Amino acid sequence: MKTVSLLPFFVLTTIFLSRIIAYLVFPVILEHDEIVVSEISKLPFGELLETVAAEPHPPGFYLLLKAIPFEEKNLVKIFLSVIGFFLFTASLLVCYRKGLAQKYGFTFGLSLFLASNLVVSVFSTLKQDIISFPLLLILFFLAIYLLEKKKFDIKSLLSIHILLVILLFLGYIAYAVGLLLILLVTVYYYKEKIPKLLFGFQLSVLLFYIIFFGFEQILINSGRLEWIRGVENSFVHSASRFLTGMVPESLSIDVVLLTFFTFLLVGLRHISKIKKKEVGFGLAIIFLILFFSAYVTRSFVRERYTMFLFFLSSLIWGWGIAGISRKYKFLVRTIPFFIVTLLLFNILLFTFQRKVFAKKTKELDSILIEKSEGKNIGLLFEHPTIAFTYKKEHNLGKNIVPINVFSPGLSEKDLVNRKFLLAEANFNNVSQKDIKDRFGKLNLDGYFYLFSNRENETFDRERLVFRQIEVSCRKSLVYPFGGSTTLYLFEECDFD
Repeated sequence: MKTVSLLPFFVLTTIFLSRIIAYLVFPVILEHDEIVVSEISKLPFGELLETVAAEPHPPGFYLLLKAIPFEEKNLVKIFLSVIGFFLFTASLLVCYRKGLAQKYGFTFGLSLFLASNLVVSVFSTLKQDIISFPLLLILFFLAIYLLEKKKFDIKSLLSIHILLVILLFLGYIAYAVGLLLILLVTVYYYKEKIPKLLFGFQLSVLLFYIIFFGFEQILINSGRLEWIRGVENSFVHSASRFLTGMVPESLSIDVVLLTFFTFLLVGLRHISKIKKKEVGFGLAIIFLILFFSAYVTRSFVRERYTMFLFFLSSLIWGWGIAGISRKYKFLVRTIPFFIVTLLLFNILLFTFQRKVFAKKTKELDSILIEKSEGKNIGLLFEHPTIAFTYKKEHNLGKNIVPINVFSPGLSEKDLVNRKFLLAEANFNNVSQKDIKDRFGKLNLDGYFYLFSNRENETFDRERLVFRQIEVSCRKSLVYPFGGSTTLYLFEECDFD
């Protein structure tokens, strides 16, 4: 059916238009990570590279943001969404024009992936994935095209190597997956000289990058991702968030998950029936490598980290649909309805969540400003450096002072530089006495503390900061914001 074959383009276009409308209608409020990315991109070139070395990301996306000729947040996001839309569309066109979608039954899998909550969030977040992931998809489809040919196409081979070099400067996870795909192509053409020479070139580029930039990054960021140890690392829960943005907690979510895993298992059984076995087994090998690697590296803590794994899962899910639909033909009509329903749910859910977030932060801002009038009040979050980015994004005024007790030398002037980023990982070797002494030197009239009832331990795992001000100050305001967040105001403090 021609209508079904165009479903991925319909899903992609719907997401794109919904995000553009959202940016024009609703206020754009950047979250902590987005503010960090935005502020780094404003630094002079030399300082930018020095600062990015303290981040676990390459410099390419920051430089791209620096080149965008807009200051308004909504226009920046619209501009990135336009680029992302054209790149995702280009990846689909490569897939269709090379005949891959038709030959390998990718249509349903592509549609499910694009309709997921993860892709909706990618179009809504100031992160490199909006650029790096569609480039990885283009590389992937060209690699599949090369695997199904008996003799390599030099143009396609050069294209995937050029894309891989670009990915090295945009996103390390996308680069690692791309390198794995190119290794698979190189092994497939092991008798040919050119693929091996080009792979050697890639390794040389990687070596030079590590020597001149990456090695310092590895040393600085070795302890930065310590927070992931306290976060749930589950494929099932991550798959639920990938599809719906929610963990399994209701019948409707369970139905979506059951549908996903049922056809995923069926698809894995049908891999041997794929027309070109090298393609089917190649994808299965990469799927298994990424699946087990995600557990080892705890990558399921964020769906963005395992995006390509879920992309492959979606394709395999589509194979399961194709296999069963030969016997149960009604699925060909039912599955598009399921995908479109999921798409609309994710668009509405994400938009509603952004609207609620904007409303809650407006309430929080008004309370912070009202209760700090005529006083100098410190601002503390569970993650200490968020206080700095929150104040900047919400224009709270001079009398509200962001505090990072773990890095007392940090000030608003450091937003965002190398010192600021290094402070994000500075939570070790600070005792309760150190915290008490540092509070005693601040000389403020009180402290706001935004408390989160967290299921997973991340930063300040023993809540040393909260425990200290709770015993040293009078709690004068408790304001619940619903969910898991409560604002406290502590006054009349004595840290002697």
